[in-house]
Amino acid sequence: MTVDLTPIDVAECGVSLVRTVVPGLCPTTHRNDLHRRGNPRAHEAPAARGVRAEPRIDSQLNPYPLPFL
Repeated sequence: MTVDLTPIDVAECGVSLVRTVVPGLCPTTHRNDLHRRGNPRAHEAPAARGVRAEPRIDSQLNPYPLPFL
């Protein structure tokens, strides 16, 4: 869901301000002790699509899934 929050004076400059909410999106963090691995899709989807033989567990996933963590 996206909502346009652009004030009139800002819109006249050609700039837009939006707020977007993505259901199911997992937040990221900059703390090393709070890694987000995603929801169960990260484990189950590759196996369901035939990319892997079986779902993986957390210890088998990339410990640094985002380049800035």
